[in-house]
Amino acid sequence: MRHVGELYDQALKAGVPAEDARFLLPNAASTNLTFTVNFEEFLHIADLRLCWRAQWEIRHMWAKARNALKARFPELAKPVQPKCGDQRMGYCDEPLAEYLKCPLGARRIRLHKDEIVAAAKTGRTLESTPLTEEDLALLTPRPEFEKVPVATG
Repeated sequence: MRHVGELYDQALKAGVPAEDARFLLPNAASTNLTFTVNFEEFLHIADLRLCWRAQWEIRHMWAKARNALKARFPELAKPVQPKCGDQRMGYCDEPLAEYLKCPLGARRIRLHKDEIVAAAKTGRTLESTPLTEEDLALLTPRPEFEKVPVATG
């Protein structure tokens, strides 16, 4: 691993862009990430990456990004939710089988698009309740999944 790290450093010093030099690193190497987006794009990324279907590590990273925004600008953080959030679409548009696997769908915290369509066909409307911080916590990976155990011996 040390040799791979040295090759990576040499590539950077030789002017190879970091995103290209990363191809020398093993898969799943820890990474520091810096990005710049406008608020509209931040919301769009959060729509997808705070969703239960996003990879756990990405979901965790976006939960941290939301928390960082909330610490500095609480009002701006309110609409930063998964796309099913009441501040976003207000319902889940994923396949029903996936919706039922989601903690928010399984607990009936969010509506599914099929329910809304069925209600509309009979002239009824359905209301979506606001997501709470506890609801959002159901989507955030638990700490025991944050670190991959290192084999010893």
